[in-house]
Amino acid sequence: MSLADPGESLDIRIQYLNRKFPKISTLFVFELSHSTCNFIYGGKYGFLNGSSLSILTAKLILLFPSGSVSFLMEKFFFVYSNWNWKYPIKIEKLTKFGSQGWNYNLDIKSKNNLYKNNVEEINKKRKLKYLILMFMTIITPGYPEQNTMFNVNLSTFEIIQRGLIKGK
Repeated sequence: MSLADPGESLDIRIQYLNRKFPKISTLFVFELSHSTCNFIYGGKYGFLNGSSLSILTAKLILLFPSGSVSFLMEKFFFVYSNWNWKYPIKIEKLTKFGSQGWNYNLDIKSKNNLYKNNVEEINKKRKLKYLILMFMTIITPGYPEQNTMFNVNLSTFEIIQRGLIKGK
C-alpha cells in the first residue's frame, strides 16, 4: 500500500475550494503577507507555514461560505485569536486507518522522543516540558493526517497569538 503525500491531498482540496470559492486565493495572499510582515511565518522555526495558512483559510471559507473577502479577513483574526487551541483545526474528519494517521498521544510521544535525547542537565529537563506540549494543532486533510504545527512551542505560540491579536 502506498501512502499519499498529505501536502498533495491538501493541494487537491484547496484547488477544489478555489474553484468553488475564488476568494480563497485572495484571502490566502493577505494572510501570507500579514504573517510574513509580523514575523509569524516559518514552519521549521515553530511558526505558521503555507499548509497551516491554507487549512486555516479553507476552514474559514467553510464556516462563512457567503462572506466577502473583507468580512473573511476580519473573521480570520477574530476566530483564530479566540480559538480554543485544545481542539485541533481540521477541514475533514480524521480517518481510522491505523497508526499512520494523526493521533494526539502519538504526536506527544514523538515530540518527547525528539527532545529527550538532547537533554544533559536536570534544569534543561524542566524547561523542555514546554517544548513537548502541543500548543497548536492544525491537521492536514487526507491520509495520513499530520499536524502542520508540530514545531510550535510555548514561546512561538505566544508570538503567533500576539500577531493574530494585532491583526484584529
